[in-house]
Amino acid sequence: MNQINPQLICALTGKKKEEVPELPTLSALPSKYVQLVSKNIKKIVPPFESNLQFLICKNCGKKAQYNLGHLTINLRNYNKNKQAEVDEYVQPTGYFRCKQCNSAGKWDITNEYRIMLISALMMLSSNSEDSRFSLGENRLFDGSSHTYATDSEEHLLNTLMESKEDSFVWNRLGNLYYKGGRADLAACAYEHSIALNPQQTESLFSLGMILSAIGEAQEAANYLHKMLISSSSYRQMKASDLRDLLSNGLNELFHLNTLSNGVISVPPPIELYKEFHINIPSSEEGSIEVLEGEIVTDDLTSFYPIAELFMGERSKELPGNKKYFMKKKKKKRKRKK
Repeated sequence: MNQINPQLICALTGKKKEEVPELPTLSALPSKYVQLVSKNIKKIVPPFESNLQFLICKNCGKKAQYNLGHLTINLRNYNKNKQAEVDEYVQPTGYFRCKQCNSAGKWDITNEYRIMLISALMMLSSNSEDSRFSLGENRLFDGSSHTYATDSEEHLLNTLMESKEDSFVWNRLGNLYYKGGRADLAACAYEHSIALNPQQTESLFSLGMILSAIGEAQEAANYLHKMLISSSSYRQMKASDLRDLLSNGLNELFHLNTLSNGVISVPPPIELYKEFHINIPSSEEGSIEVLEGEIVTDDLTSFYPIAELFMGERSKELPGNKKYFMKKKKKKRKRKK
């Protein structure tokens, strides 16, 4: 079973709930990449380490093992009511639905899982560390907080039913799937976000990174190039966060350039600027101006000056002491004899 929410298909296609099967497959998703990503999903480094636990579906009673991902424990709420079941204060990042009936969000926990959570609480309370757990509370961009990733998905899909063309919310849904270990569903959401807004910088970046991870270098570069071009008009991130995003994308483009022996360029092709109706930043003779400075792959700060160049006016929002400037190389003038 592919563990897909039928409501996702409704939101993507406009179909009514009764028109969508209760156990949908990937083929029901209107996506160019979803099956390709699903086939190669093991090539993608998951955002969190595997955390397999047995849960019992309250809907059908079937017990199965699921990857819960990272567990965030709300210790403050737990201390207020220790009589409640401990899992009520735990937020797993993993995206999972019942393997038997495809329902989600309603689970009975096993004694093994209960013991693990209590041990984690004791460990975190004593300031010990374990990468599988953390104290706190996960919240969505709108401030809402939900127990399971499928609960958060339901909230976002309900939001989208009221505002179907909100590319930002589609991006946040993609992020939820990606963090939940479902890069295939994430790719689908990012695709739809870009279809609604071709200059959705965050979705362009995320889809490009997923495609790069599965070896689709040319496709990945296309989206990462569009990420760079669109960034100067993107307003849904803080300037410092936007610069980090662009620097990560530039770093990936440098890797792709190396792997392709220079076939894939780091600067976007001029044709893409024409497609977006955006001027080339500080262009000179049809190419990005040459800047002084050393690029160190995997050192994001070395990409900051180039990122700021693509940010255009948005780079002015960076604090003065946080800007990284590169000087233009001066052309030597021939002296007149």
